[in-house]
Amino acid sequence: MVIFFGYLIGSISPAYILGKLLRGIDIRQHGDGNAGRMNIYYVLGLKPAVITAIFDLSKGLISMYIASILGTSQIYIHLTGLAAIAGHVFPFYLKFKGGTGIKYFH
Repeated sequence: MVIFFGYLIGSISPAYILGKLLRGIDIRQHGDGNAGRMNIYYVLGLKPAVITAIFDLSKGLISMYIASILGTSQIYIHLTGLAAIAGHVFPFYLKFKGGTGIKYFH
């Protein structure tokens, strides 16, 4: 169950939300077509990019923290973090086209 919630938290796309709120656009249809920090920077500017970066970086940590508070085992805590990355890259409500997640793997 915590893995599913990790995915849901990871699927929240600040880039998509900020594109809609600030300009009424789908950020994936502008710039490089990615719903990520760099595309937000190019299309909307520095402040939205910083907000996106902070939120995106926090999603995995928040998911893992919640899993640890609930007393789940270490393996499930780590799987919850991976699920958050999967949610970031493949958000269900954006037809599974989200951020790249590439910074998480470097």
